[in-house]
Amino acid sequence: MVTMRDQSCHSQWYSLVELTPFLGILLDRKSHEIGVGVTDGISFWLIDANLHIWLDPNSDITSAKVVNQVKETSISRDYSSQSLNGTFEIKAGRTSYFSGWVNSSFGNLTTYVSNENEFNSLVKFTNNGNKKYVLMNTNQNRLVKISSGEQGDGIISQETYESKYPIQVITKTVPGENDTYTLITSLSHSLYEKQHCESGNEVHASYLIDKQEADGWMLAQDHSVLSGSASTWQRYEYGDEDSVYSRVVQVKDGVILSDNVTEGSALRHFSW
Repeated sequence: MVTMRDQSCHSQWYSLVELTPFLGILLDRKSHEIGVGVTDGISFWLIDANLHIWLDPNSDITSAKVVNQVKETSISRDYSSQSLNGTFEIKAGRTSYFSGWVNSSFGNLTTYVSNENEFNSLVKFTNNGNKKYVLMNTNQNRLVKISSGEQGDGIISQETYESKYPIQVITKTVPGENDTYTLITSLSHSLYEKQHCESGNEVHASYLIDKQEADGWMLAQDHSVLSGSASTWQRYEYGDEDSVYSRVVQVKDGVILSDNVTEGSALRHFSW
């Protein structure tokens, strides 16, 4: 398994890539190079990755085979502009399906992996460029299923994972007296994750919410800031079948206005 993280300053997106279906390629006693990148991205986009390997302590030699590989990628762009106003939109999607079997001390196991990724980005300028909108959203859906035999007849375990990463930035410039102007900005970004695992008679479900909303303004003249104010509201919540933990913090101009922690004993119904 490979975990990838975007190291760009504006994003902390990460993803998991399951390599088990490709053991039929990797177990040929040859050197292999595994690389990650951003499709249709800039050449210096910063990404790092970690490779996680699980060894079978009861098997010295094994065999494997890739059964199926399907990849589809789509990208569309739409833009329009007039004077200092305009709209720029990008939509992208990627779907992949992989499956492969491997012989181990646990028997012949087939791993099936499906990934669906969607990305939307909208940048909009209005009021002669004085008001700007940036809206982005990334959706991920992943299914990992382990079955017995080369044909994958009986399901042994199954894991589903869903995530959303929306971000919204709105800025506007308001002219004032004596060559002053006020710059107003609001920011909202979130991380939503939901996971469900089944293995035999065991079931595990969990969710994670990390959401932040911030607003601020500053009064400026030429390139000097005369005054300003900023506030932040943040919510972190994690829950599983055993407990729920929630914390909400509110800050204004560097002063903590409230910090509330709530803990429960059971996973409540969760939906986006």
